[in-house]
Amino acid sequence: MSNPLAGIALECPARPSLNFLILETWCAYFVLTFQDLNGVGVLTGVGRVPSGVCRAHHWVVDIELLYFDHCPNWDLARERLDQALTITGHSNHKVNLIAVETDEQARTLSFPGSPTIRINGRDPFPAATETYGLTCRVYPTADGIAGAPTVEELVQALVEPR
Repeated sequence: MSNPLAGIALECPARPSLNFLILETWCAYFVLTFQDLNGVGVLTGVGRVPSGVCRAHHWVVDIELLYFDHCPNWDLARERLDQALTITGHSNHKVNLIAVETDEQARTLSFPGSPTIRINGRDPFPAATETYGLTCRVYPTADGIAGAPTVEELVQALVEPR
C-alpha cells in the first residue's frame, strides 16, 4: 500500500526552530515526529489527514455484516461498526447486510455465527472452530466475552493494512 504522506518533512511557521516528519498515515490520521533543528526535544503527535488524502490510499473496499434474524447481538455489531466507520472517516461507507436464513446457507457462506463481520472477504476476528450454522457468536474482548467486537477492535480492523 502506497502511503502518500509518509516521509514528508514540514516546517512550523510559528516556531522556525521546529520541524516535523510524517512517519505514517492510517485511515484519517497521521503520526508525526516533532524535532527541533538540533535534534533535541523529540515529541510524537497525531493529527488529521487533509480531506481526500485518506480516501486516496485507504484499502477498505467491501464490508459485510452477516447475521440471522433471531440473533440478539447483530444490531449492536452494526451500531459499533457504524461508530468505527465514523471514527476512521468513512461514515458514508456502505455495509452489506447479509441475512443468513438456513443451515445450508450458513455452510455455503462459511458462517461461524451471528454476527460475523468481513472486511474485503476476510473475518478480522477468526472463529476458534470451523463449524457453521445458525448460532450466536461470541468475541473475546478486553472486558471479557461479548456478543460483538468493541468499537476499538473494529477501528483497528478497518485501518490495519492487509
